[in-house]
Amino acid sequence: MALDGGKTGMAVRPDVLSKDKKTYNKRPPVWKETDEDRENINRWEENQPNAIRPPKLSKFIMDTIYDYGKKAGGLWKSQVEENFEKFVTSNRTKDEDLVGPWNNAVLRAEQLKRESSSLMDEHLNKIKLHVEAMFQEHSQDLASPKKSPSKKRAAQRSEQQEALRALSIRFAGFPLPESVPSFSSEEIATLRASYAYLYCVHKTGGFSDHRFPWNMAMRELCLIKTRALGRMKAVDGEFYDHFTMKHPKTHET
Repeated sequence: MALDGGKTGMAVRPDVLSKDKKTYNKRPPVWKETDEDRENINRWEENQPNAIRPPKLSKFIMDTIYDYGKKAGGLWKSQVEENFEKFVTSNRTKDEDLVGPWNNAVLRAEQLKRESSSLMDEHLNKIKLHVEAMFQEHSQDLASPKKSPSKKRAAQRSEQQEALRALSIRFAGFPLPESVPSFSSEEIATLRASYAYLYCVHKTGGFSDHRFPWNMAMRELCLIKTRALGRMKAVDGEFYDHFTMKHPKTHET
């Protein structure tokens, strides 16, 4: 029966409590410990060993499953990394479809500049400078997120997502259509996304493996690509909602 000090007025003697802590207050077995548990233990520099099954007993089934899973996971991980490396190595070229809208706009601007006006070129430059400024902010704010020993990994991810949303809003909010009348709102969004991708290609030496264009303009880049492929299908938002599977807990009762 558990000792309920609040009701009985009794308490465990300090020497008994100390002895019991030494005997029972230990890290869980390796198979039961999560990555977050280990991260917290390392953060607080605790050297306490994991609980070990008495040698007189046979090997525990969960230890067997853990060992097998670790071995199988290592094999799968090496295969995945090998396949990804092959893919990256064979595809280190920029996607011409994604850079197409920007390159085409630059050609039109150059032609207009030769014939009559440099206005379109000036408007493109506004988009260009905005994208490059946002790239710098993205790199500073998200490439090396600040870590705090007192915050759990989930809380840090949440803060990073909030920062990402704020950056996305600023990315999509400029330039305003009235400041670049050479382009419509839709054209500005397309050019902004296309140049974000192209700029990252140049910054990363020929291949855009930086998250910036995808974090800032994933939807527009997908639209550019699907238009280029020629099998684009437009779907209304309310109809699209029926394509997604919702968790039972999110259903209204």
